[in-house]
Amino acid sequence: MKKAIEAQTKVARALYRDLYRWSRLASDIPFFLVANHQQQQQHSSLPPQTFQHPIISKEHLLKLANLGHDGECKDFEVLRNMLPAGCSVDENKLVVPKIEDGSSLLSLVRVLTRLSSMDESYDQDVVRQRIGLAMEAIKSLNELTPTLMEMERIRSKRLDNSFVRFRVGQVVQHAHEKWRGVVCGWEKKKIMNAIVVTYFVLPDKGDVHHLHKPAGVIFDKAMEVQFQNTSAAKGGKTESKRHIASVAEEDLVLVSNSCLSRIRNDWMDTNFERFDIASMRFIPNSKLAYEYPADTENSSKVISEHKMFDDDADLARTVTLGVAVIANELHFELIASSTEAARKMEPLKSILDRLVKLMPSCRPTTSCNEMATCIRTISNLSKLITKVSDLLFQRRIALINKSRIKFRLGDIVRHKKYGFRGMVVSFDPRPTVDVSRWDGLQHLKNVDDTPFYSIVPDPADTVKAFGAVRTMRYVCEANLEVCPVEDADIDLDIMEMVPGWSFDDSLQRYVPSDEVKFEYGEVIEEENIMMRSMELLEEGLTRALVQMQEESSENRTGLNTGQLLKLLQIARRKEDAAVIEDFMKEVWKSHQDTTIRSKHDDALRYLLSNRSKDALSIFTNITLEEPHYGEAWNKKATCHFMHAELEEAIEAIQKALVLLPNHYLALGGLGLAYQERMDNENAVKYYQKCLELNPWSPVASRMVACQDTIESDDEDEAVIEGSAPIPDN
Repeated sequence: MKKAIEAQTKVARALYRDLYRWSRLASDIPFFLVANHQQQQQHSSLPPQTFQHPIISKEHLLKLANLGHDGECKDFEVLRNMLPAGCSVDENKLVVPKIEDGSSLLSLVRVLTRLSSMDESYDQDVVRQRIGLAMEAIKSLNELTPTLMEMERIRSKRLDNSFVRFRVGQVVQHAHEKWRGVVCGWEKKKIMNAIVVTYFVLPDKGDVHHLHKPAGVIFDKAMEVQFQNTSAAKGGKTESKRHIASVAEEDLVLVSNSCLSRIRNDWMDTNFERFDIASMRFIPNSKLAYEYPADTENSSKVISEHKMFDDDADLARTVTLGVAVIANELHFELIASSTEAARKMEPLKSILDRLVKLMPSCRPTTSCNEMATCIRTISNLSKLITKVSDLLFQRRIALINKSRIKFRLGDIVRHKKYGFRGMVVSFDPRPTVDVSRWDGLQHLKNVDDTPFYSIVPDPADTVKAFGAVRTMRYVCEANLEVCPVEDADIDLDIMEMVPGWSFDDSLQRYVPSDEVKFEYGEVIEEENIMMRSMELLEEGLTRALVQMQEESSENRTGLNTGQLLKLLQIARRKEDAAVIEDFMKEVWKSHQDTTIRSKHDDALRYLLSNRSKDALSIFTNITLEEPHYGEAWNKKATCHFMHAELEEAIEAIQKALVLLPNHYLALGGLGLAYQERMDNENAVKYYQKCLELNPWSPVASRMVACQDTIESDDEDEAVIEGSAPIPDN
C-alpha cells in the first residue's frame, strides 16, 4: 500500500511540474488570443472550472472561504489572494469563471498543489481523481501548444519596429481622403529588396459617414474577421460592421490637433483601454500589447497612471465629495419631512437608498480609483435626477388629464379591430411617438390628441392576431373596449417582464406597485407626505444644479460647471465622457422656477416626438417670459434649425452663448448652422471652440469635413488662377 501511494505521489508531482512548465511558457499570452487565432468565438480558450470535494477537501474549502475560526486560516488567506480574479469559493466549491492568461493558470496550479500537499488523507481514490484531473488539463493544454508557438513566431516578427513610422494606438489621418482613425496593427513585407509597411486602422465612423466612405481605401476583410472574433470572445457584438482600413504608410499622417484625437468606432473598447492625453494616443489592451510588444514598451501608460491622474485626483475627489454633500442635505430633509411609514414605501424608500449610496463611508486610495468613483457618482446622481423628474412629470400629466383617461391601471381590455385581450400597465394622454402612419389608425381623426395605452397582451391572442407572440402593444383609446368579465381570464405570464408590477395572491391578479400608482396619479397611503417629500427633493436638486450653473457663492458643495468641463476634458473613455455630458445637460436645463422648467420639459417632449412647431411655440414663449434662461434659447435655436430657419437659429444660439458661454452643445450647433450656410470657415471656428471644451464631441467629424471642403476649394481656386489665359484671335 505504501509503495502504491509513493508511486502515485511521484506521478502527481511530475504532472504538476508539467503544468508549471506549460503555465510559465504561456505566462504573458492572453488566452482569448488563442481562441481568436483558432477562430473560436468564446470567452477564453480555457473554460470555467469548478473544484469540489474530493479534489479539494471540505475542510480546506471552509478555510479557503474564510469560514474557519480566527487564527486557523492565515495560510489560506495567502492562497485565497493567489487565486485568479473573479474566483468565488464557499464551503461546497471553488469556481474559477475565467483563466485569462498563463499567469492566472500558474497561480491556480500553485493553489491546487499547495492544497493537495496540505491534505493529510492518503485515500487512493482521491489521489487517482486528482491525477486524472491533472492529466486532462495537460492534454488540453498540449493541444494549444502549436497555436502558442505560431503566435510567438508572429509576435517575434514585431519585436523590431524601428522601421515603423506609426505605433499601435496613435491617431492618424488619411492624407488624401482625410478621415481619421486609430492604428490597431501593422505588417511588413519585403518587396524588391525594400521593406513595405501596411497599417491596419480603425476609422472614425463619423468621418466615414460625413466624408461619404473614402473610395481610395482598401478595407481589409481578414482583419475584420479577426476583430469580429475578438469582439465575440469578449462578449461584444459582431453584427455592426466597421471596416478595418488597410493603408500604405505614405498615405497616413499623425493628427496634430489634440481636439481631433478622440476616435469613435464600435471596436475601440475591444482593443484599447483608454485615451492617454499626455501622448494623444489610445493605450492598447493586453491583446494588442502582446501582439505588438515594441509599440507599447516605455509607453506613456506608466506616466499617465502615476503622474497625470495623481494631478487630477484632487478634482475628482472634490466633485465626489460635492455630490456627497448634496446627497447628505437631501437625505436629512427627506427624513425630517416624512413619516416612518412613508419611508418604507416606494418611491421614497428607493430614493433614500440611492442618496445613502451617494454618501460613501470610505474613500478610495488611488488616483485611478478616484476618477472611476467620481464618474460612477455623477452617473448615479444623474439617474436620480432623471427618476425624480420623470416621476413628477408623469404624475402631473396624469392628474391634469385624469378626466380624459378612460381606462385605469390593471383594466382588462380588448382591441376592437384585432381582437387581442390585454391589461393596461401605463398610459399617455397623447402619443409620445409619431403614429400618423400606423395601421389601424387611418380611419381615426385627431389621433395626436387621443390617449394611448401600453397593453400587455395575452400571448395566445397575439399569435392568433399577428402570427407570433407580441410582448407589448401601444394602442389608441378609440381602438380599445372593456373586456367582458366572462372573457377577462387571460394569460399574463409575461407580466414578470414589466417593472413595477407583481402578482397578488389574495386578489389573484397582477397589481401595480406604490411607485407606479404614485406615478400615474392613483391614491396611495401617505400620499400627501409622499408628494411633499418628492417636491422637497425636486427643489433641493434644482437648487444644487442652479448653483453649479451660476457658480453661486451660496454653493456649499463647491461644484461648478468649470470643474465638470475639466473632468470632461480629461475623460479617458467615451463612456466616461457620456456620463459627464448627460449631467451637464441637467445643469444647463435647470431653473429655479418650477413652472418655467415644466414648460421646458413639455416643449422638449414635443421636440422629441417630432412636433417641432409646438415645441418652438413654447420655447419662444419661455424666452419672452424668462429671457435669461440660456437653455431655452438653445432649444429654440434647435427648432429653428429643424425648420431650415438658419438666421433665426444663429441669433438664438448667440443669445444662449451670452448667458452660457461654455455651452459646448450651443457652440457645436452654431458650427452646424454655419456649415449649412456653406460658411465653412466659421463652422470650423465654432467646432474648434466646442471641441476645446468637449474633445469627445461628435462634431469633430463635421469639422474634418469642413476642413476638407475648404482645402478642396483652395486647390480649385489655385488651379483656376494658374491656368493660362485664352489668347485673343
